[in-house]
Amino acid sequence: MHTWRTAAYYILAVEAVCLALLALAFFVPLPGHIEARIVQSGSMEPAIPVGALVIVAPQEQYAPGDVIMFSQDTKSLPTTHRVEGVVRSDGAIAYVTKGDANEEVDQALVPYSAVLGGVGLSIPRLGYVLDFAHSREGFLFMAVVPAALIILDELFALVASLRKQPVIRTVQQGTPTRAQLRAPTATTRRANVQQVHRDGVTVILHPV
Repeated sequence: MHTWRTAAYYILAVEAVCLALLALAFFVPLPGHIEARIVQSGSMEPAIPVGALVIVAPQEQYAPGDVIMFSQDTKSLPTTHRVEGVVRSDGAIAYVTKGDANEEVDQALVPYSAVLGGVGLSIPRLGYVLDFAHSREGFLFMAVVPAALIILDELFALVASLRKQPVIRTVQQGTPTRAQLRAPTATTRRANVQQVHRDGVTVILHPV
């Protein structure tokens, strides 16, 4: 039982740390402008399904076959597509992109300035978990509940440890215990025995 409790403790602790790091990467860019993003469309299925969590990192250049995330404007959600070709448009580099699930390439070229970064890692369905963790119910379920379970487990372990400790009772000096009252000492026995010498005969008297 103790082994299972320890394993559950470490699993909950690792889960809390991982969720905290993912949440940090989702809201705040990590060193190198690395970001965690959630894929909202199925245009890259089956390679990158809807709800996948992707790690996006900027690169100096992108080649055909690379998966990039880009945003043509701030009002629309970022798009994750694969680079099909590299062209020059008005003296600047632009990319021809296409979703793996789409039959045709994207109509608009993607300028290098619109690329948020290349997708280096994709974890299916983890985006749903992170999105749920950001909700009120998800925060209670994935953060508050595990923390409460850990605290309760520590309290139960403390109570069990206290119950196993021996109880030490102190006796004030000069106050005889019941055992001492029941068991007469040698001095008491000598005090209860009287020796009387009469005519050379020793008579031992035991007082009642």
